[in-house]
Amino acid sequence: MPAWLGYGICCHNLGLFEQADNAFKRAFEHDANQGACSKLRLHALRTQRWQDACTYGLNPYWWYETDIQHKTVLITSEKAGIGDIVQFLRYLKRLHNAGAHVILEAPAYLHPMLSGCPFIVKLMLPHSNSSCDITLRVSTPELTLTMCNTLQNPCIDVPYIYADPQRLAYWHNKLAPDTHFKIGLCWHPSTMINTQTGKEVANPRSIPLSCFSSLCDLTSCSFYSLQVGSGSEQVTTCAFPIHVFDEKTFDRSYGAFNDTLAVMKQLDLIITADTSIAHIAGALGVPVWVILPACSDFRWFLDTDRSPWYPTMRLFRQTTYGDWGTVLKEVYAQLAKIVE
Repeated sequence: MPAWLGYGICCHNLGLFEQADNAFKRAFEHDANQGACSKLRLHALRTQRWQDACTYGLNPYWWYETDIQHKTVLITSEKAGIGDIVQFLRYLKRLHNAGAHVILEAPAYLHPMLSGCPFIVKLMLPHSNSSCDITLRVSTPELTLTMCNTLQNPCIDVPYIYADPQRLAYWHNKLAPDTHFKIGLCWHPSTMINTQTGKEVANPRSIPLSCFSSLCDLTSCSFYSLQVGSGSEQVTTCAFPIHVFDEKTFDRSYGAFNDTLAVMKQLDLIITADTSIAHIAGALGVPVWVILPACSDFRWFLDTDRSPWYPTMRLFRQTTYGDWGTVLKEVYAQLAKIVE
C-alpha cells in the first residue's frame, strides 16, 4: 500500500479527518487510481462540500426529479449493510410518490420487515432474474451518493418503515406493566474482517456493555436489550439489571426485526452504538440516541448532535479514540435531565 494512502487510512481510523484528507490528497497527486479518490469523495460528503465530492467522482442520481410515473425502478442492494438499506429506503418512498413501481432486491431475512413498506411493489432476492421491464436500475451504494440533504434541508419523511400491528399489540400488553422510563440498549455492531489477513477484528463502533453501568444509578429507568447475536453474551456479566428477550423466539418466529420494531414502539428511548438498530429506530420515528466513535462514518457529518436523516435522533460523539467513558458521562447527564 502506498505510504500516503496508508497514513491517511491510519489517521482516518483515529478520527483525525483533516490529517487524513491531506494525506489522501497527497496520495491522489501521486496516483489518482490507487484508492485515494473514494476516500476524498467520502470526506467531501462528510464535510458537506458537494462540489468537491463531484470533483472526486460524485454522480448524484436526481432521478426523483424526472417523470417516472408508471415506470419500473429496480433498487439493488449488493454489498449493502442493513443500515444502508434502511437509511435509503426513503428514496424508494419518493420514487413511489412520483408514480414509479418500485422493486427492491434484498436478502431473504429482511423480507418480513420490508414487506410492511407500502411503497415497495415487489421484493426480490439479490441476483434474481426479473421479467419486468426495468426503466431504471440503481444500487444502494449509488443511493448513498444522493446525500444533498443537510441540517438546513433535512429529511422529515418519517416513519417509512412500520411495525406489524399484531406484534405491536402483543408487545404493548407485555411491556405495559413496566411504568419506568423504558430504554432499549444496543452496543455491539457486527465484527469486521481485516482485508489483509481475512481474520475478524474488533469493530471501533462497538461499546462494551459495562460502559453503560452508570446509567443504572437512574432508578426510575428500566433497560431492555435490543442486542441479538454476537455481543449479547455480555449480558451474563452485566453489573446492572437488563431485560433480555427469549433468543429462541424473538425476531425468529415472525421474521427478523419484526419483534424488534414492535418493542421499539413501546420504549421511551433507544440508546445504541452505530448499528442497524440506529437506522431502524430513526426510520420508525422513535427517540434514539446514537453513540459514535471518533472515526465516525461520513453519513453522520461532523460537529453536530443532529442528523439530517432522522428528526428523532440525537448524536453523541467520542472525542478520543477508545475513550467511551467520557461520552457515556455526557449521555448520563442528558438522560438524568429527562428522567428526573
